[in-house]
Amino acid sequence: MNMIDRHDIIKRGFDAGAIATAFGGLIEMLPAIATSLSIIWMALRIYEMDTTQRQLGRVRSTVARLNAWLKKGR
Repeated sequence: MNMIDRHDIIKRGFDAGAIATAFGGLIEMLPAIATSLSIIWMALRIYEMDTTQRQLGRVRSTVARLNAWLKKGR
C-alpha cells in the first residue's frame, strides 16, 4: 500500500465520520459545533472534487472574458 492509498483511506474515514456526525446532528444527538464542523468538512471535500473545479474554471474564464469585453467597450 503506497502513500496515496493511505491518504485516500484516511480521507474516506473522515468522510464517513462527517456524514455520521451530520446525521447525528440532524436527529439532535450531537451538539451544534460538531455538526457545523462536519458540514464544513463535507463542503471542503465537495469543493476539491475535479467536477467542481472544472465548473469553477468555466465560471472564472467566462467572468474574465466578460471583464475584458466590458473594458474594451469603454
